[in-house]
Amino acid sequence: MIDRIESILQDMEDSQVIMFSHHANDPNVGLSLHEDSDRYKVFLSDTGLFITLAFWDKDVTENVIYQKLLSD
Repeated sequence: MIDRIESILQDMEDSQVIMFSHHANDPNVGLSLHEDSDRYKVFLSDTGLFITLAFWDKDVTENVIYQKLLSD
């Protein structure tokens, strides 16, 4: 199961839908030298998808804000 999840996350990163932010114990110039690949957060890199998910379950009246965000 874990291999399947890792494969899906890797595919999503390759398609640039998500971005990983890895934990680092020493956030100095050599940040990548202190990166902990087992601890991370995942962020949506597609702003349109993020906005769609943010307003997914909202009432029709709040969709005006959603439309303005997409059109302006």
